[in-house]
Amino acid sequence: MCSASDAWSGLRPTTGSEGFSDVSRNTYTYDLRCTGPGGQVTDSVQVSVIQVPQCVFSLNPGLVILPQTSTLSWSCQFADSCSIDHGLGAVNPVSGSRVVQPQFTTTYTLSCEGADGGRSYPGTVRVFSSNLREILPR
Repeated sequence: MCSASDAWSGLRPTTGSEGFSDVSRNTYTYDLRCTGPGGQVTDSVQVSVIQVPQCVFSLNPGLVILPQTSTLSWSCQFADSCSIDHGLGAVNPVSGSRVVQPQFTTTYTLSCEGADGGRSYPGTVRVFSSNLREILPR
């Protein structure tokens, strides 16, 4: 029989495997000590958990009538760098907002990079022109 310690604990069989879920971005050390007729053996392994960026990207409002503006807002975890296309460039990888005034329907994409790769989050601002005309009395 074996005994586990550090990032896990309890008794473990001498053979087998074990999976883990619900782990956060971190480095974990797993120690295992087994005792048998031939004596005792100890081993240790370090596991680094890295995650791709996870973001919420919103556009408010998502529909505008010229010349109105829309606010792009985002909040991210596990991102080291982020940018938004259409000339907005690099943005804070944790959270932020930018006001835009597109002249036509535009899809903005928040692109973020992290330790385990990148992800993109598109959002579209639909733009309409007003056909209303002011009629002045004579």
